Amino acid sequence: RKGTKSFSVRDTALATRAMNLAWVRKDFVDMSGPEQRAYRLLSTIHEASADRFMSVRALFAQAGVPSDRERESSGCIGVEELLAALRRWRVEHRLDDGELQGFVDLLSPGHGPGGMKLLDLEKAVHLV
Repeated sequence: RKGTKSFSVRDTALATRAMNLAWVRKDFVDMSGPEQRAYRLLSTIHEASADRFMSVRALFAQAGVPSDRERESSGCIGVEELLAALRRWRVEHRLDDGELQGFVDLLSPGHGPGGMKLLDLEKAVHLV
């Protein structure tokens, strides 16, 4: 049967953890508070990337993020690395750790305390 597909529990678990960026396409006024804050942060990262003519991954690498070899090999960053990069880029913000964790969780659901993948962040930035 060519048209039949069966999905395993593992496939469902992967789909649950997949990044869903449908909210980025909403009108700003229709976004929730956390989505609006995330959109603003994505815009800030987009501007920093465009100003320096660099990809998001190169931008974070230039900022020395992630500095941990294990995270570097996995391509993931967490709240601490995100804060370090914002400081390095001299971005003024009023986001606290909880809001930044919400940003990480929104972009990389199911990745847990390991943070978000820089590749996922780069994909999201390109939608802004």
